[in-house]
Amino acid sequence: MQSHPKEHRIFHYTTSVDYLRDILTDGFWPRFCVEEFDWLLGPSTYIAFPMVCFCDIPIPAATCHRARYGYYAVAMSKIWAINDLNPVWYIHVGSSIRGHLEDLLSQTPPATLNGIPASIKPLLPFLKKTVGSQRDRGPIPHPGELEIVSFEDELEWRHTPPSLANNWKIGSTREIVTDSDHELSRGHRLIIKHADIDTVYVQTDAERDSLLTEFATLDGKVMKWQTPS
Repeated sequence: MQSHPKEHRIFHYTTSVDYLRDILTDGFWPRFCVEEFDWLLGPSTYIAFPMVCFCDIPIPAATCHRARYGYYAVAMSKIWAINDLNPVWYIHVGSSIRGHLEDLLSQTPPATLNGIPASIKPLLPFLKKTVGSQRDRGPIPHPGELEIVSFEDELEWRHTPPSLANNWKIGSTREIVTDSDHELSRGHRLIIKHADIDTVYVQTDAERDSLLTEFATLDGKVMKWQTPS
């Protein structure tokens, strides 16, 4: 199996060129994402955080990631990640670390956000079990259905606005986020200057040319994905 060196860049993937334009115009929108916390806070516990997700999977190894999260991407140097980004901490559910965290967060069910110690609460958006389930993000084979994912393979980085820490949602189902929650987080974007962008990836020559016409400051930075030979 061919190995790939660690990337010196971080990538944000998205599903359309219109979403890409929105990022290039107004920055990254921290949408609310629902995370499973049954492994730490008791059965049927879900928390939604506003976040922007990135990864540092090397491009040659990111084929499956692109199929799941989108064929458009913005790449930045990891130096830019000092803008309050951090890698996700993957926890194996059978480990002593998980047991230690469970002791710190112990509550009488059902868990509440107010019951989580203030010293631990800011860490929650950056904790994820190594393997779990999420809605199938791809167009095939089963969009919207739950799929089992090896999360640790995603090499994820995250940003979550501290200013929205009091707006997290918790519940016993995945259906805890409303349109009004996303509208709230729209005003807390993570701004990206074009000078800080390493590369913008698109699918077609026409999309590349269109973006370069619209954003002259990206000259030399927009490219079409290379088809493997």
